[in-house]
Amino acid sequence: MRTKIVLFSLLCSFVYFIGCDDSLDQIGTGIQPDGDQIAVFDTVFKVTGRTIKLDSIYAKSGVGFLGKFYDPAYGELKADYACQFYYTNPFDSVHKNQIDSIRLQILYQSYIGDSLAPMEVSVYKLNKPLSKHYYTFTHPDKANNFISEYYNKNDLLGKQVYSARDLNISDSLNLANLGTQYKSVSVTLPLELAEDFYTEYSKPGHGALASPQTLSEFFPGVYVTSSFGNGNLLKVEKTGIYVYYTRDAVSPYTGVDTLRSAYASFEVAKDVIQLNSYRSDDTSLLSATDKMYIKTPAGVCPELTIPIQEIRDKAGKWNFSSVKLSINAYPKEDIYDKKWQYALDFPGTNALSSLSSSRSKLLLIEKDSVPAFFQEQKTADNQDYYFTVFNSSTSTYTFNNIANLVQKAINNEAVDELHLVLVPVQVAFSQSSSYYTTSELDYASSHYLYPSAVTLNNQDLQIEILAAAIKNK
Repeated sequence: MRTKIVLFSLLCSFVYFIGCDDSLDQIGTGIQPDGDQIAVFDTVFKVTGRTIKLDSIYAKSGVGFLGKFYDPAYGELKADYACQFYYTNPFDSVHKNQIDSIRLQILYQSYIGDSLAPMEVSVYKLNKPLSKHYYTFTHPDKANNFISEYYNKNDLLGKQVYSARDLNISDSLNLANLGTQYKSVSVTLPLELAEDFYTEYSKPGHGALASPQTLSEFFPGVYVTSSFGNGNLLKVEKTGIYVYYTRDAVSPYTGVDTLRSAYASFEVAKDVIQLNSYRSDDTSLLSATDKMYIKTPAGVCPELTIPIQEIRDKAGKWNFSSVKLSINAYPKEDIYDKKWQYALDFPGTNALSSLSSSRSKLLLIEKDSVPAFFQEQKTADNQDYYFTVFNSSTSTYTFNNIANLVQKAINNEAVDELHLVLVPVQVAFSQSSSYYTTSELDYASSHYLYPSAVTLNNQDLQIEILAAAIKNK
């Protein structure tokens, strides 16, 4: 038995030096002794691919995008969101109902596109609490129908013109604060809304402000959308409503009664719901036959079909020790004009998020398993789910061994084809350190929502199979 194991290991190592073709090339069986023989083969099978668009993606997140951006290679993308609020900072004693103003603050650190493009945001009051399903719609019709269910165009609370770059801050200070300080878009809301909030707060037990649930029934939330302009997308980190007022106070230095400014706040938090909406016309991407596309957060991704019945007919009951899948990506210089300065980044680059311990990766998964994977925040197990990252030196995404996934499909006689999709993900991880090394352990995955895109070669797609079996003489 030990001889068989050693021989098998030698043969598996040797097979990498042998060329392969479309047949099942058996290697090394003639040099084995009488009795059981180990046959080893390597071969390739053609994989077909096409670009599809997910109707919706699971996105339980307080982070969203706002604006409208046109990319010459991947088309237009519009993003907005609807959100509810959590009462975070209470009212104090308001001096003779002296409420000064109420504003919606949209806080962001980063953006894509032209920082000077003039944009306008409009804020509408929702007409009912948001449903708790956390699905972001990417199909234009479904997104429009969903949002229109929750607001009426007559319920406009306010609007504001803005640019992503604050022109009151110098270039040097902007660069120094890049990614470290929040910028904001401030929208003035009707004073009557602030008075309604304070009236409710003045009731016994603070009325509807006592809990997020009763607050959402009293004030369901807002829909924040881009109503003018095309040039950039803000990555919105926080959204809040702030009521500014004057209160009575006693000076700690003189003991004299005085008036001071204060504010009460209502913010988006993990306990409440934010639903993001992304609308994108991807007709040209979906109709292409020689290329495949990934575009986030629009839900555009490749679907790959592996011919399981064909493999089963050729290979029979072999044990797959290695199944490799590699997909070539077109470099950016082949996609964009050199004059275009706002090229979208590639997804799955393993880039570390500046705001959390997470990395961007590319997920290979069966199409039907996508909803459960994200709802349950799973990670790669190298059985049903696989991660990889972009290799910039070879311009490829490579899954070195998906043998378990293919073998399971081969063993299931009811499966003729295996349908897989490539989905960009943001993977949260924890770090542990020893004296010699630092390691990362993935523990949760979510859809990658930052705008990104890549063009993939849809020609000569194939999987490379290395397999072995014991043959009885």
